[in-house]
Amino acid sequence: MQVRAISVGFYGGSRRREGEVFDVKDGDEAKWFEPVDPEAAKAAKGKAKGKAKPAVAAETKVETKVETEATDLA
Repeated sequence: MQVRAISVGFYGGSRRREGEVFDVKDGDEAKWFEPVDPEAAKAAKGKAKGKAKPAVAAETKVETKVETEATDLA
């Protein structure tokens, strides 16, 4: 399913910038991206099996890394 980033985020091992259009697995959702085609999103949501792993916003990923490094140094 194609989505458009509405803010900076991290998905599929890459940083995604606002306005960027990219593919995600059917059923994946996050607050920082939206479906390009809302009808396709409804169909994909129905096809998704199990609970989809939510994408992580870039800011959350960075905070976690900094906290981990600070803990390692202590």
